[in-house]
Amino acid sequence: MPKRTTRPTKTPGPPKGRPRDEGRNPAILAMLQKKGITQAELARRLGATPSSLSHVFRGTKGLSLHRAEHIAGLLGVKLEKLMEALGGN
Repeated sequence: MPKRTTRPTKTPGPPKGRPRDEGRNPAILAMLQKKGITQAELARRLGATPSSLSHVFRGTKGLSLHRAEHIAGLLGVKLEKLMEALGGN
């Protein structure tokens, strides 16, 4: 019978993924908090997925004027304030 070798023990590396708030937009988070809703709830009200909304808020996906107006209305903020928070997206 062949001799069984053991593999070296792996040392734990950094955690997978990114920290919870990394890449998140603090201005948008504050608007959601003030309104008392989560990003997932906002996505539901918009008829969008939480993932697609997350991409918009991180600036990796564009946003139509119609959708921006809808988001601003649901958050109770002026469109200009939302667009400023999104960096002019």
